[in-house]
Parts: sequence; structure tokens; C-alpha cells
Amino acid sequence: MSDGEPGGIAHLEKLAAELDGKAYAVTLVTVQGRRPCLSITNRQAVQLTEFIYAASADDGEWWFWFGWAQRIAPVADVADDVSRFLSALPVRAYREGPLETTRRLAAKYRTPIALVLAYLVMRVVLAAVVKM
Repeated sequence: MSDGEPGGIAHLEKLAAELDGKAYAVTLVTVQGRRPCLSITNRQAVQLTEFIYAASADDGEWWFWFGWAQRIAPVADVADDVSRFLSALPVRAYREGPLETTRRLAAKYRTPIALVLAYLVMRVVLAAVVKM
């Protein structure tokens, strides 16, 4: 992300308008001295909140970025990818590796994974008690 731009508020506002208000809580965050961003929260899974920025890349093309300075996609076609990301689906603009896929799925299915792990731990404990 290059510095010194007004921040792409128009791009952020356009993205906010394209996202489904029933599925996502979207807030434009503007703090003096900081780059404007969108706070986007999935209403079904509030832990899937991200801050999205708009800035031009070194080549001058405008992109949406994650807060950790990773490109999402050009502003021209990103609403679908942001929606997919917030739904814990893979995005087309960035091909994720196996670890990233695992992390994304673990975040999405945190509760079922915890229940299965608790069940397995109880089975091991029960088996140990029965053998005594």
C-alpha cells in the first residue's frame, strides 16, 4: 500500500453499498491521522470481522487491502470476493495454501471442532478409567 493518498473513501463507500446489509454490519471508520477503512462484520459469526482499506498499489491501480497490507482484489471487482471472505469461503483474487485453508475452516467451524475434540477426550478418559 502506498502512502499519501486521500484514502479511497469513495471506493470504500461503494463497497459498503454493494455488501448485503442483512448479512454484514458495515461501518466506515475515519480517524484523523489514519487511513479510512471499512469495518465489516458477518452478522452470523461476529468473530469474522475484518478491516478493509482502499489504496493504490505501486502501479497506480486501486486495490482493496486487508489491515496487514495484503491485497484482496482490484476495486473494480472485489465486492464478491469480500463477501466470500467474510463467509469463510476462498476468494478468487488470492489462492490460499493448505495452512490458510485449514485456518479459515477452523475459524468457521470452531464450535463443532471443539465438540468433537471434547468428545474424543472424554472417550479416552473413560477408556482409561474402565481399564483401572
